Amino acid sequence: MKKRGKGKKMDQAADNQIGLDQAAESLPRDQPKRTIPRTESADNTSPHNQTRELEPISLITSLTGLLQRGVKMITLPPTGLSEATLFPWIIWYLWSAGNKLAFEEVRITEWEVVTQAIKEAAVWQTAHQRKSSPTNKPPDCKFFPSKPSLKQTKCFVDAAWIAATNKGGFGWIFTDPITGSSRSMFSNRSYVGSALIAEALAVKAALLDAVSLGLTSVTFWSDSKTLVSALSSSD
Repeated sequence: MKKRGKGKKMDQAADNQIGLDQAAESLPRDQPKRTIPRTESADNTSPHNQTRELEPISLITSLTGLLQRGVKMITLPPTGLSEATLFPWIIWYLWSAGNKLAFEEVRITEWEVVTQAIKEAAVWQTAHQRKSSPTNKPPDCKFFPSKPSLKQTKCFVDAAWIAATNKGGFGWIFTDPITGSSRSMFSNRSYVGSALIAEALAVKAALLDAVSLGLTSVTFWSDSKTLVSALSSSD
């Protein structure tokens, strides 16, 4: 009796296996596998990781690191961008590429992602330059009605530096004690390393402005003792 029961169970297992095989054979075999990109991990950024190898800026190994350090990233000259930041556009087009792959099954190459990002950043930069150009236009020489006296011209230079953003602002004023005329100028620059560098850049800008005015004898005044000592040193 025990042998018969065991044989009955084996027959049932064999029948079940045959049924599973038949069911598997009846399934369609031409269904393509659909891969959904994973966005939880930076290492699975769509369309794939080669995108960050194509963008000509500092290489970041993860999306989290890109977001954290993106504010301080410097866009290099080959992109043609001097004011616009590239990384937000790359993030946007990576996200768009992932959505198109997941929901429309349309694959966008890494070259297209980077190209579109640079293109849109350039458009943004051009638009903002047009808006800001009237306010950033240097004052005409009419504010300096007469050429300053060569031996009496003084230039007062000052600079400001923001450590949180590494931005520097520069200003300088040429004065002529004889005629009483004056000419003030200003400029700014991103990614300035320190307050001392900002002061030095301000003096440099003032020197270039003096050359453009044809001045050959100018006394420069600065409130940076370290810079004045360095420039006055004979070493």
